Amino acid sequence: MFKKCLRYKIRYEVEKGSLTRLLKQNDYPRTFLGVCFEKLITLLLMHNKLYIYNLEFSKGNIKEIKEIAKLKENPYSGPKFEVENKEKPILLIQENFFGPLYNLLIITKHNNKYYSDFIQIGVDKSEQEIDDIINDLQNNYSLYKYNISKAFGINSDFITCLFIFDHKTQKERNYSTGVQICLKKNINFYLFSTIDCRLVQFNDNNTSFIFFDQYFPSISIKQKQKKQKYIKNIRKKE
Repeated sequence: MFKKCLRYKIRYEVEKGSLTRLLKQNDYPRTFLGVCFEKLITLLLMHNKLYIYNLEFSKGNIKEIKEIAKLKENPYSGPKFEVENKEKPILLIQENFFGPLYNLLIITKHNNKYYSDFIQIGVDKSEQEIDDIINDLQNNYSLYKYNISKAFGINSDFITCLFIFDHKTQKERNYSTGVQICLKKNINFYLFSTIDCRLVQFNDNNTSFIFFDQYFPSISIKQKQKKQKYIKNIRKKE
């Protein structure tokens, strides 16, 4: 058991080190660096190394699918998963790092409600790319809920969306691209620091950044309430 844990630890440290070194270099194609960025965040989530105290995944709650977008198939032909504990967070990763639209799915339970958070990871996104993702979730809302039920045996109460951008890239662009678009459209997002290997977010006044250490569901795609009111209400109930 000790040797197995040691191998697991060494494999994680080697992979993390390789990815962080690659992201510091500028002589690789943008697409390649984007895959490294996505893979690093996925690795940290799988190993619970983002230091989000209420978002920890057991091995039995981490599953893999060819592409997250398969969850809008009609009829659904993807796998059906047996999870270790449906009361705890579930992480769905995808085998194809070039899969369309989404990179991860996080399912959590808050106040007896299930939230399925579709995650898009990228150093930056244009307004059209963000609109395409939001429109896909809006247009296929019921289908995603139905297929998540088939895949996990969980009836999602809300379908939500979250963007993760590269902090360095957004800072270099004066937060005028992905961050500004999400703020304007009231879409949930976080920034990832490749230096600290942590997620950061604006404070409540959008004036400075703080480390993100507590997870709450993003605003629902069909939720009419304002983002801040919505999230504060969830936190209050928590």
